[in-house]
Amino acid sequence: MQHFRKYGFKNPTAWAAAKAEIQITTTDPDGQEVKSWNPAIVDVVVELGNLCEQWGVDDKGNPICEVTSPLISVDVVWHDEPLASWATSLVFPTPCGVSSMGYTLDTEYAHYFCEINPNDPYCLPPTNLELV
Repeated sequence: MQHFRKYGFKNPTAWAAAKAEIQITTTDPDGQEVKSWNPAIVDVVVELGNLCEQWGVDDKGNPICEVTSPLISVDVVWHDEPLASWATSLVFPTPCGVSSMGYTLDTEYAHYFCEINPNDPYCLPPTNLELV
């Protein structure tokens, strides 16, 4: 069963070491080595880079990033269980569908997020509902 997880690596060296665990090297018809994701381990890898943590606007009202995260963000859809060696780099941004992997995987991530963060407002049912 696939698992959608989000990771934040502290520097390019940490990301390179983790990436090496999920890549395979093959040879193309010209004899050149080619690195690709190992399909026995991962189905999708999205290297998001350093994400914006705080947005502002310029003098024309256009959004600009004022503070960038130091973490290298990577979204991974694991073919089966995530590698245990990656656990220390797990991050848990509130589900919002910005980096969407489709309804089923986004829902799987949301359930996992709430297992880890049961008291996060995202995971709590609304209170004081007014009936219309």
